[in-house]
Amino acid sequence: MKYSSIFKPLFWMLFICTVVTPGAFSSGVLESSPQVAVTEVFVGICGDGVVHPGQDCDDGEEFNTGEYSITIEGRACGPDCRWGPYCGDGIVQSEYGEECDDGTNTDEGFCTSDCKALPPVSPPPGGSGGGGGSFSPGEDEPVPGTFVTVEGRAYPRSNVNILKDGNVIGVVSSDSQARFSFSTDGVEPGVSTFGFWAEDRLGLRSISYTVTFEVSEGASTMVSGVFIPPTIDMEKTVIEPGDTVKVFGTSVPDVDIETHVHSEAKLIRNARADEDGRWEFELDTTPLEVGQHTARSLFKLDVEGSVLESSYSRAKTFFLGVDAPDPGLTADLNRDGRVNLADFSILLFHWGTSNPAGDINGDGNVGLADFSIMLFQWTG
Repeated sequence: MKYSSIFKPLFWMLFICTVVTPGAFSSGVLESSPQVAVTEVFVGICGDGVVHPGQDCDDGEEFNTGEYSITIEGRACGPDCRWGPYCGDGIVQSEYGEECDDGTNTDEGFCTSDCKALPPVSPPPGGSGGGGGSFSPGEDEPVPGTFVTVEGRAYPRSNVNILKDGNVIGVVSSDSQARFSFSTDGVEPGVSTFGFWAEDRLGLRSISYTVTFEVSEGASTMVSGVFIPPTIDMEKTVIEPGDTVKVFGTSVPDVDIETHVHSEAKLIRNARADEDGRWEFELDTTPLEVGQHTARSLFKLDVEGSVLESSYSRAKTFFLGVDAPDPGLTADLNRDGRVNLADFSILLFHWGTSNPAGDINGDGNVGLADFSIMLFQWTG
């Protein structure tokens, strides 16, 4: 993805945070108890009025005042999209007159609902009791698990397929705003490649979007800001020169769509995705030369001067004034009218899986049989 205007007050932020669980340190001496490292990698905007992963809140750029609140319900969002100080946050804010803060807004315990200290309560006879939830050095703590959480946006109310190293490990549904989230503990520590693809409500399938990252043992790794590019299709792909053809697809809702037509005379055409993510426009082919062409789309999200661009969509090939190639080229996995290294790369990515994106002969396995078909149909 590409970013611009990153020095505006409203900006994109990349967070990487490691949190060590309480109990790992005692009296200034490092104990041997297990630690849980939580690694978060995501991109978010503070001030756009949307609570992104890693943010506590966002009331909009003008309303993130962060002033002090005497109640949990009245707490205010700060300019860093974290909650401002309030009675009930577990931190004694002496500058605001707090004498204590037990993390609640009740009169129970040693602190009142407005963070004033209560007189100590005499202990019952018979000595002191155990601390129950405390950790003493030398005690065993449960070994933390290894988790991966992926969050992003695809298409409204669509199924998003999650792949690890080419194998489907889950399918999740996106909401009306195209947001989806997936978590798993079935990941071994080390470098992992996750893939994502979705099918929109028009039956169009996205490209396979991939991201590679390090998974730490005993850590919860969050990957956010995964934006699956738009889908794209045309009402016909064999066109007479000068004709107009409808180009359409689905994307994240309410974004600008930019379609690039690749030919000798490169064209860029714009559209707008509606609240359901659907977009379309009429392509006038008059400026294009006779022959084969491809069209690919991306979306642009403009937030107060900060522009996010998605990756390109799957390429849609069309033919102007010429016949389409033989439809029997089943090994043409990227549908560009040729069988070459681009298709071979797709085959290798799905090797050993049952993913239909690489299963040329439809036998439920991407393997040597598919490779043989690809060699037979090779066009270069």
